[in-house]
Amino acid sequence: MTSTASAVSACVFAHRAIWFRLLPMRATCRVRSRSTATARAGHVRGRASYRLQPGDHVVEFVPVGTDKGRAVRRMMQYLPFRGRLPVFLGDDLTDEFGFDAANSQHGWSVLVGEREPSAAVFALPDIRSVHAWLRENAY
Repeated sequence: MTSTASAVSACVFAHRAIWFRLLPMRATCRVRSRSTATARAGHVRGRASYRLQPGDHVVEFVPVGTDKGRAVRRMMQYLPFRGRLPVFLGDDLTDEFGFDAANSQHGWSVLVGEREPSAAVFALPDIRSVHAWLRENAY
């Protein structure tokens, strides 16, 4: 575990309002409120190689210079994605970069749930609708 992930873990164990998930290249903390996340995130704020990416009910600790939009654009450069349209679904403020990237490449951006404003062109009300949409459209 990296020193940043260790710092986040220590913060999480000290505060019961935070749920921690370590993912490749980022750590995510689910919180009960954004103010709780911002207050608790100070423990890792001093790490120069990471930044805080606030969301609706999450603060992601991501490497500087990265976001979901950059990830989509990079993925689309590689086979088997090259020459295809990106489809990006998301339910959080942190997904807006991904929506922008999909839109800029004439792909599909789909907001799951409700939030305004959003760069997503399409919306589905809930995860059950996402599953139905995927069954109808995946081939």
